[in-house]
Amino acid sequence: MDIKIYPTITGGIIEASSLKSIAHRAIIAAAFADNSTEIIIRNQSVDVSATVNCLNVAGASISGYGGKLTVHPLDFDNGQVVLEDVIDVGESLATFKFILPSITAIFGGGTFTGEVKLPKKNVEEYLFALSGVGFSGDRLPIKANGAFKGGNIKISGSAGSQAISGILMALPLINVDSTLTVVGNVSSGYLVDMTIAVMKDFGVNVIKKGNVYFVGSNEKYHSPEIYVIEGDYSLATYYYALGKIGQEIIVSGLKEDSLQPERKIKDFVDKVWADKNAVIDLEGRFDLVYPLLAMTCYKNDITVFKNTTQKSEKVMEKFNVYVNALKKMGADITCENDTVKVVGGGTLNGDVFVDSFGDARIAMALTIAAAGAKNPTYLLSADAVQKSFPGFFNDFIRLNGKCEVK
Repeated sequence: MDIKIYPTITGGIIEASSLKSIAHRAIIAAAFADNSTEIIIRNQSVDVSATVNCLNVAGASISGYGGKLTVHPLDFDNGQVVLEDVIDVGESLATFKFILPSITAIFGGGTFTGEVKLPKKNVEEYLFALSGVGFSGDRLPIKANGAFKGGNIKISGSAGSQAISGILMALPLINVDSTLTVVGNVSSGYLVDMTIAVMKDFGVNVIKKGNVYFVGSNEKYHSPEIYVIEGDYSLATYYYALGKIGQEIIVSGLKEDSLQPERKIKDFVDKVWADKNAVIDLEGRFDLVYPLLAMTCYKNDITVFKNTTQKSEKVMEKFNVYVNALKKMGADITCENDTVKVVGGGTLNGDVFVDSFGDARIAMALTIAAAGAKNPTYLLSADAVQKSFPGFFNDFIRLNGKCEVK
């Protein structure tokens, strides 16, 4: 899908998109709970839909419309549960890591397929940690043989927060006391804390002492009846940045005491916009550089971003695609290692074709940049937003943005 974006003055009030990290976890907990749960979710992403599809194949009944999912859990009391179908995780690595331990714990195995490429090292560490389960390999499709037994489990922190979370979420399905010991540091460890918080919301108590997690055999998931997925602060950054180029945008539905590290993002965006010739340390929060670059092109000064931590060659390649697109629109940007310098000229030209190349962050950030340009901009592969933020262009229009599908 290609979109023509017209210059416009945006502004207004919009509700935050639901945080997909919480959505995955809550839907899984609801699928294994004692009763049905209504989950309030705004802008359900493709990755979350993959989790829904997998749980439906496994025997749950999850359906919904208009921002609400009704989750009818698996029926554990209606005889032996038998899994005959292949579990397709699509392009969602998160889905694979979240549901693998639970599916094997319940069904004693299963076959997993999908288009996602599994990172070799941490997937090997993850599979090795699942006691009682044998695997046909470390690339999809993967056949799992044997039931995940819980008990005393060890996993390297380098396996990642999703792997650790997947194991934790499976432990209430196993009728033994279980201890999970994480060896070494965990990147984005706050996401494990989010998992524990969601499990608590569904009646499961996880005892954490340092890097050791304990789940008792008596812990089971209980439906809260209605569960509201909190808003995504990181995605709200795009709204706040758009509001600086046009008129103020107020974002509702954000939880003030959220575990999200970006919960102070509005103050941060305000500071970047207000400070003249600012030097901003992103402290490795690389995703934030996308909306912030689009915004600072419209300042009449110089902004320097440090510690953008462009970790891999693939990440750097996509970032260069974005920077080159902004330059094509008239931006003055230079990059050196993990430092990015923007010489803002107060406006951009537009009147060009730019491409997201399938990246949602690029598509959203270029839309922000195009909204303030002098001339219309043609955005190719705009449907990239479906993976993370499917309602983005609807929201853009609600905020007085003007665009049309070409």
